[in-house]
Amino acid sequence: MTEQALDRLLRRAAITVGDRPTFMAGALARYREIEGLDEAGLARRLGVEPEQISRFALCRRPRPDRFRADVEAIATRFGIAPEQLANLLREVDALSALDTAPATEAGWLAAARERDETAAETGAETESGTEEPPAGDQPEDGQP
Repeated sequence: MTEQALDRLLRRAAITVGDRPTFMAGALARYREIEGLDEAGLARRLGVEPEQISRFALCRRPRPDRFRADVEAIATRFGIAPEQLANLLREVDALSALDTAPATEAGWLAAARERDETAAETGAETESGTEEPPAGDQPEDGQP
């Protein structure tokens, strides 16, 4: 079998397991979506050859009870920093959890974001995060 034929088979296999949470394929696809990357961009970000992405995608995802050891094994296999892989997985997991949060939690997050945006628009908070009264509420002599 030629190297090109093998690469095609590996790519198909990675696509096939892409929706299975036990494989890296799903995490890599979600990360690409979050970051707006194509496959070549993902390879550049990870510092691997584009041909390695299919092999990387076919790895099992790190097990929660052996996360560190599994991350180190995968990272070593592909020559990337374990911290980089761990951060990628944590980002994907965190954003996926937000996507599946119940409506009440999503509403809470939207309310918090809305409050931050409103504060920024009105200047109600300084850079230190302390609230200041609106300009019209200050004494005329300029004293706080």
